[in-house]
Amino acid sequence: MGFRVGIVLALLVWAPWQCHGHSEHGRHLAASNASNASNSSDDSASATTLSTTTVATSTATNSTLTSTWTATNTTSTTKSTTTISTWTSSITATSTLTNSTTTTTSISTRTSSTNSTTSTSSLTTFTVSTTASVTTSISSSVTTTSSVSSTLTMRTSTATNVTSTATTTSISTTTVFVPACSSLQIECFQNDYDTAGNIDSVVRTCRDSSVGCDVSCDATWEVKCTDTTGHSYCEMSSVGCPATCGVGQKYCYGKTYNEAGSIIGRSTTCANETAQCGCDAQWEDTCTEDGYSYCVHKVTGCPPTCSSAEQVCYMHAFNSLGYIDWSQPANQSCHPLNGSCPCNSVHQQLCVTNYGSWCQTLAEGSCPLSCSASQRQCVTTSYTADGMVNVTHPFTESCAALSESCPCASQWERKCTDSQGDSWCQLASNPCPLDCGSNGTCFDYSTGSQTCATAQGCTCKSDQKTCVEYGLNVCYTGVTSCPVICDSPSLPMLCNTYGYDSSGSLTYTEQCVAPTADFMCPVRCNATTAKQCGSGADAYCIPQAESCPVVCNPTEREVFVDIYNAGGQITGSNRTCLAPGASISCGDHAVVCTIPDGEQYCQPQAMGCPLFCNESTHKTCEPLSFTTSGDIDSSVAASSSCVNKSLACPCGRNARRCQVVDEYGF
Repeated sequence: MGFRVGIVLALLVWAPWQCHGHSEHGRHLAASNASNASNSSDDSASATTLSTTTVATSTATNSTLTSTWTATNTTSTTKSTTTISTWTSSITATSTLTNSTTTTTSISTRTSSTNSTTSTSSLTTFTVSTTASVTTSISSSVTTTSSVSSTLTMRTSTATNVTSTATTTSISTTTVFVPACSSLQIECFQNDYDTAGNIDSVVRTCRDSSVGCDVSCDATWEVKCTDTTGHSYCEMSSVGCPATCGVGQKYCYGKTYNEAGSIIGRSTTCANETAQCGCDAQWEDTCTEDGYSYCVHKVTGCPPTCSSAEQVCYMHAFNSLGYIDWSQPANQSCHPLNGSCPCNSVHQQLCVTNYGSWCQTLAEGSCPLSCSASQRQCVTTSYTADGMVNVTHPFTESCAALSESCPCASQWERKCTDSQGDSWCQLASNPCPLDCGSNGTCFDYSTGSQTCATAQGCTCKSDQKTCVEYGLNVCYTGVTSCPVICDSPSLPMLCNTYGYDSSGSLTYTEQCVAPTADFMCPVRCNATTAKQCGSGADAYCIPQAESCPVVCNPTEREVFVDIYNAGGQITGSNRTCLAPGASISCGDHAVVCTIPDGEQYCQPQAMGCPLFCNESTHKTCEPLSFTTSGDIDSSVAASSSCVNKSLACPCGRNARRCQVVDEYGF
């Protein structure tokens, strides 16, 4: 009689999921491995029973960690000779820790099989151990380690001709315990601070929700606050407890100060809806403007209340470098609206211009030039001793009477005035432009000189060509003819007429023509030296001696035919148009050849057309002829022929057919 023993090891692990106010207990993780007994040919049966036994219990110090190992043997018997035994071992861990706990269980697996032909009896022992490591950090850090061992004893029997297999299954798991609160509890936090007032760590505890957190605030860095539900909590001293205003009240928002009067935070208080929000009595003043009140720092003070005929003026403090010290508040005072604000007598000067007045800081420069209403402001370029612009101080400002022009740098500039009376300064090396009024100015580009035109236009010199453009004389130097000017309303377009000179180079002449519908110049060819080919947008001019190329209609095809002389050399080609199905003409010294796809071309008569064989059934043969001495006889014309692929090619003169097999068998 034989049997197979299966061991099932289950690990019960507590892995709570933390949430605010409560947690979920009793999450299980189980793993098992069982094997079933094999059938036997023996008709007898047996049963073995081991009662449930508590093996070991372990409790960790500074926490409640209980580990219980249980061994159970459940046996079922069939009518055959098979005995199925299932062993179960489990570990249960419960914890009420308020810190994190890690439990590690390591198990391995081993399987062995034997064939038995005799009846034997044996005693099998399994040992499984686990280690629990607990760390408590409420008041101190304590680590304890507890080990428990479970010995499972099983009596077995074997039968003849039955395979017996024993399996030990192990599980490796790590569970992290996170403190959580039940559904009737709330989670409480307590901050620990470093010496600088920064939060260093947070301690969490669970409290009955009906009692609330045991609030013990840090005396140095926190204040105790109570929310609308009556629960207390700690808030940082720099923030303070928020106000909870009731009916008929309003929220007032202010600032908090340290002992030096510096702002360190914000505050919220309640005030009657009809009352004004108060200011910090030690560090703030209450100011009123347009019926509204607000708080300002005592160092700044409230601004003065000026009348509608006055303006607010600011008197700033200055640092040792003579610049405004913006870290210091400015003194404010009221002064007449139509006057100027007072300036700092040491560091400022009053600047007055046509656009207003202001206090100019002396460290930032002096006041800009201000001219009176009867004057104009002038800017004069400054020059160095060698006549270069002074880049350090490039301009000098001055005032001039409205009836006068601005001055120029007399040594390096000259003053120019036009017919309108406007004047300006330009370099003395450049003459002032000629102002001819309404008659216009004539420029001689060869010399750079200028003259004033008359009613007829410019007066040309003897070496210049006088041309009339738009009714006025215009002078040209170095030309023999005047340019074409299309000033007639009936001939407004300037177009070219193309021709060719004796060397075949393209020439053109300008001509005025009537306007076209698309304002594009038509193609015009010189009737003596050129001819027009094509029409419309495709028109162009070619030399008179040449012929225009053939243009085929849509039903024709364009072909190029080579022309040969008696010696078989190409002398040119003609482009011609062929109707569908028509053949080409090759001339006196050529023949028409046709390739298999139907295309035709010209070949010299001496060469003749090549032979084209049906490649699917025939092959092309070109036999060689030899002399009686065995040399190739080039005097014998090559004769090509088409031979069936299954037959051999014929031989030429003085030749015979030989069969040769190469090293590859061909």
